[in-house]
Amino acid sequence: MKKIFSYMLETRAGILSTTILPVILGTALASYCGHHINILIFWLLLAGFAFTHLGTNIVNDYFDARDGTDNINTGFIGPFTGGSRMLQSRALSMKEVLSEGIIFFVLAAACFISASAGSNPVVLITGVLGIASGIFYSAPPLKISRTGFGEALVFFVFGPLITFTAYYAQTMEPGLKLNLEPVIISIPLGLLTAAFVIIAELPDRKADMETGKNNLAVKLGPGKTVFLYAAVSAAAYLCIPAGIALGIMPATGLTALSGAVVSAAAMFELWKKYKTPEKLGLACALTLVAHLITGLLLIVSLRA
Repeated sequence: MKKIFSYMLETRAGILSTTILPVILGTALASYCGHHINILIFWLLLAGFAFTHLGTNIVNDYFDARDGTDNINTGFIGPFTGGSRMLQSRALSMKEVLSEGIIFFVLAAACFISASAGSNPVVLITGVLGIASGIFYSAPPLKISRTGFGEALVFFVFGPLITFTAYYAQTMEPGLKLNLEPVIISIPLGLLTAAFVIIAELPDRKADMETGKNNLAVKLGPGKTVFLYAAVSAAAYLCIPAGIALGIMPATGLTALSGAVVSAAAMFELWKKYKTPEKLGLACALTLVAHLITGLLLIVSLRA
């Protein structure tokens, strides 16, 4: 039983809302645009991207331990930064963690294959792209999280990629038709997820720097990272009235701007404590809450 609990903790499932909301948003947009919703396809995609996210978290832990980053990290803030600590506490072995990650990616692939069989082969392509992004975010030869491009990849996957896939799977249109609606409406969620990654890098910055993990917090330094976080968060909310002006979402989508209040509170916390990053737990939590509120209100606006 203790081992099973360790496997559960290893997944870091507490941040799955960043995956669940874009799937629901894309599906809600398809319904808003007049498409019939296939519930089975929805659940397959939700499971597929959730498994991909969990596999990504696990593989990230594996490679951060192999590269030594999490092993020397003493400034982490659980459960938001520094990994699950299952490897550092010896609750799980390297082999067990890697095996768990592979299992989740296999489950994700099975879900995407099934969903594409019932909707469109393009769904399999975007699903596999999501899996590849999750693997090579941490794994060689790309190790994208160590290049300064990991934050952009997070925006792309947790915004346009997931939302577009969920929307497109419900349209049942043959071939690939590039549709900007799901891409544009997904931008706020993608940016807020990237903002969470950016703020979560600050407590880990010292360990990342010492082991060559050159993410944006390492490249920019704490002060400029604060401004980047503020700019990314602000851009997320500026996109909402733009989407309404373009006719992609109804005027009720303005209610999603309520999330900006929570983002502002997170920004205030960050500004006060960025020089003591081990105290940024509340700011990290508020960033996730802002994402949750914004996503839920965008979804509700499409059902109004």
